[in-house]
Amino acid sequence: MNNVWIKTTGCVIALGVSLWATGPRVTGAMLTATHNEIVAVETPPLYSSQNPNGGMAFEIVSAALNTQKETATLTTYPVQKMVNYYLTQEKVLGALGTSWNLSSAEKKSVISIPVSVIREQYFYYKPAHPKGIVWGGKLSSLKGLTYGEHEGVDTQAYKAAGINVVYGRSRSLFEKLKAGKVDFIGESALGGQEVIDSFFGSDKGQFATMEPSPEESVCAILFNLQNPDAQAIAKKFRLGLSTIIKNGQYQAIIEKYEGKTPLSSAHVEKFKTLWAKESLKK
Repeated sequence: MNNVWIKTTGCVIALGVSLWATGPRVTGAMLTATHNEIVAVETPPLYSSQNPNGGMAFEIVSAALNTQKETATLTTYPVQKMVNYYLTQEKVLGALGTSWNLSSAEKKSVISIPVSVIREQYFYYKPAHPKGIVWGGKLSSLKGLTYGEHEGVDTQAYKAAGINVVYGRSRSLFEKLKAGKVDFIGESALGGQEVIDSFFGSDKGQFATMEPSPEESVCAILFNLQNPDAQAIAKKFRLGLSTIIKNGQYQAIIEKYEGKTPLSSAHVEKFKTLWAKESLKK
C-alpha cells in the first residue's frame, strides 16, 4: 500500500493506493507509518484516494477531528471484505461506510457514529428498458429481474422478493447494466453519477434512475475498540462534529459535493435531526 501524504485544512491525510500485486495482509502501516488510520472502500466522491481531501465523508471526519487538534489518515481498498477484515482483525482506528454486515460480537467491538445522510438511487439502462422500470417503492414489483450490488451488502430483501442478485464493484456493475446482464443496480446518487461521468461519458444520457428513490442510507464511522485510542478519539469526534454543524462548516462541505440546492439543504437538516437524537444517547 503506497500512501501519498497531503496537507489540507490543517489535517494531514494519507490517501491509500492499492498495490494489486500484494495480498490483503499488506497495509499502509507496514510500508509507511500512519496515524489514526481510517479505512474505506474506494467510492468517489464519498471516500476516495483520487480526491485530495479524501472525499465528502472523510472531509467531514477530518474537519471534525481538526477542531479537537486531531488528525486522521485514509486508506482505501477495492472491496468491502478487505475493509471488514482490517476493522475486525487489525488495530486501525476505524472505518467509513454505509453497509456493515457485522456479527453480534463484531458490533460490540465498535463505536458507530453517523457522519452524513446519503441519497441512494436505482440506476437502469434505457436501451434495455425503453419504457422504464416501474417499481412504486415495492421490491415485489421487480420479481424476476436481476439486481446488481456490491459484495458485503445485505441483499436478503431482494432475494426474498424473487429478484436475482449479482455482485461487483461500481464500474463493473455499470458495465453489466449496459451489457444487459443486470436490469438495475443500487448506488449512491453521487457515486453513481461519478462512475457514469468518468467512464461512460459518451453514453451518459442512456442511464436513468428509477422513481421513487430507495430509502436514504446513513454513512457512519465505526471506531475500532481494538485500537487503544478509539474511545478517546470517538469522544473528540462527537465534540468536533457538533462544532462543525453549529459553525456551518458541515453544511459547506455537503454543498461542496452536492451543490447548493434544496436537496443538499434537506440532507443537512435530516442529519441535524439524526444528530440531535444521537446526542441524547451520550
